[in-house]
Amino acid sequence: MNTSTRTMIALLCSMGLLQMASVQLLAVEDHVGAERMQWWGEQKFGMFIHYGPWSHNADRDLKDGKWVGSNRPRAEVIRSFNPVPDAVDQWVGLAKEAGMRYVVFTAKHTGGYTFPMWRTKTTDYGITFPDCPSSRQPNPDIVAQFVKTTRQAGLGVGLYYPWDDKQHPDGQWFDGHKDGYISGFVKKYPERWANFVRFEQEQLRELLTQYGPIDLFWFDGGYQDRPGDVLPVLRMMRELQPQLILNSRGTLHMADIRETFESSIPRTGPGGYWETCMGLPGKGGWIPKSHGGGKEYMTIGHGWYDYQGPNMEYKDAKELVQALCNIASKGGNFLLNIGPRPDGTVPEPEVALLKEMGRWMKVNGEAIYGTSRSPFGTAPDWGRITRKGNTLYIHVFDWPERTGAMALDLLNDIKSARLLATGEKVAFKRKSTNTVELIMPHRAGLWEPGMLSVRKAPSEHVSVIVLEVDGDLTQTVRHAILGTWTYHHADRAYTREFTRDGFCILKDGDRLGWKKPFRVLDAQTVLVEEQYRQVLTGHDTLNIENAFTAKRSEK
Repeated sequence: MNTSTRTMIALLCSMGLLQMASVQLLAVEDHVGAERMQWWGEQKFGMFIHYGPWSHNADRDLKDGKWVGSNRPRAEVIRSFNPVPDAVDQWVGLAKEAGMRYVVFTAKHTGGYTFPMWRTKTTDYGITFPDCPSSRQPNPDIVAQFVKTTRQAGLGVGLYYPWDDKQHPDGQWFDGHKDGYISGFVKKYPERWANFVRFEQEQLRELLTQYGPIDLFWFDGGYQDRPGDVLPVLRMMRELQPQLILNSRGTLHMADIRETFESSIPRTGPGGYWETCMGLPGKGGWIPKSHGGGKEYMTIGHGWYDYQGPNMEYKDAKELVQALCNIASKGGNFLLNIGPRPDGTVPEPEVALLKEMGRWMKVNGEAIYGTSRSPFGTAPDWGRITRKGNTLYIHVFDWPERTGAMALDLLNDIKSARLLATGEKVAFKRKSTNTVELIMPHRAGLWEPGMLSVRKAPSEHVSVIVLEVDGDLTQTVRHAILGTWTYHHADRAYTREFTRDGFCILKDGDRLGWKKPFRVLDAQTVLVEEQYRQVLTGHDTLNIENAFTAKRSEK
């Protein structure tokens, strides 16, 4: 047991939470190593691919913002499902061009179309099923094609797998959708339930033994009535591929990725490794400040994942690039989805968006890949910040075209400042003890006629300034982030970042502000406001001992 773990136990003991600590610590041996998670966290940008027979469901018209017309019968869809031979090559090539570092593919989808996209012996329903025309292709196993092509491209390989399967005769246990499911199935039919768990275990065994190393398993849903029954399945997976990374859906304490947000970006990043997944269709926007949002929370429309037809409205490249920067600044990864057409080809608007993101990443990827979350407790109004050691990457969403200057709360001395895209120097001067002003360079030939005060942004999406700073950022940045903690209130859990001086962000009604809910007396003792029933948690085991010796409050 390492020092950080012992310190966490001491902290939780002092707070009367030893039982909870013991539950968390039992899971340590069930996680992949720190190096594997560091690798995943450094990738930052991945592609999600939702593709299968259900992609045919978009063969209908859009009227008054709603899909009309009935879905085609499932049997008819399967008899016409026949992706073009080079579909996988197009997906992976597009991911590479977009600057994505890993790809997750739907080996089987949730709901009514739980259709295996690999050669399986567990069922005769799937991509190699004789009634499916793709079974007559030279290589019908799309998962095999996907794993091989993605690996050859040098990208991480991920497989999506749902915990439900409506096509299985014992799969009626799942209550997430009413039609075709039996309420209380698990208790009423324990033998059938056990048979279903064995079925899924065998499918997962196939996926982990037929295709070589898999980097990530992206689960969806979970065993709602008997969640613990998943543990033998997960431990089998760990035994087969010890380096396998698991997401948080239905994987209990064995999850390596702590949380996956769907079509939204959290106000503050949770502790540990996390991810936002979203689809390209559907316009998003910032939550109004009156609802506690401002530029601290973003929703990405309805976030369709599978193909939705030719008339779909898409997000724009600026919105997507800013979402990537926003997520990276909070320590997360961005898993952006494509929804290929029924024949496997990618719609032109999605191709164009990803290529545009790739052009931005080619210039600015240094500010994304391998970075850590911003050391600042609150994001600036004009953009976001990522970090590598003592290098700060200033992601400017709102370029100061008229003033040419922008303020940054920073106690550290700046050693140098430049535009990442061009290398041009950015001037800076200290305005106060806590504030530095960054002055944008005059860029010859890029002045707007009659607008001599305008300094053109290097990028129409997000412009990046690189700051090399002196000194310890965790000690000099106002409200420097040291880790995260979770408090429980009104039967809900809330994760917030905490700072070296004991502050954190708490929502008070519709207002968002800095609160100080606890005092640190020493490395083993914390006083907590009773109303929050606090549980300290960590990211990178949080260096809790250092965090609490860095700044001690007086009794």
